[in-house]
Amino acid sequence: VRNCYLKYRDLAIAKRWKGTPMIAFPAPTCALRSLEAECHKMMAGTGIKAGDHYCRPADKDIDDTCLHPPKDQNRPLAFQYILEDLQLDSYYQGYECSKDICTLRAQLIETDYIALGAAAGLLFFVCCLLPPLGNKCLQSRKRSLQASRNRNRPR
Repeated sequence: VRNCYLKYRDLAIAKRWKGTPMIAFPAPTCALRSLEAECHKMMAGTGIKAGDHYCRPADKDIDDTCLHPPKDQNRPLAFQYILEDLQLDSYYQGYECSKDICTLRAQLIETDYIALGAAAGLLFFVCCLLPPLGNKCLQSRKRSLQASRNRNRPR
């Protein structure tokens, strides 16, 4: 999900790009990566918020790009940059990023804190509560077996 979202973010930056060189669509992957690197360099340490600069598109702009990519631009492929870096892009194609990926990301962000709380609760249960409960059950079973053997032993 994140991989596709970042690709759509790069496309949103390219749509709003005001620097040089100008971007023509369909934009090749290398041009999108160059824009990403240029924006990273320009925005480092500035504190500019999302939506205040074309290098920091707002979530709304990225969502719009998910639904309506630039004219003639193919939908991005998941893991495309990695495949190109490994020079495997001629053998393998990434998976096409769905237009619904931005909606899915928004839903995942809303439930992140719930999932984090559930994971922390489960970790606490497994590490702190389960061992003492397990020990208590084993000791109880051991005592009942010993009592049973003592009752059945001939005198």
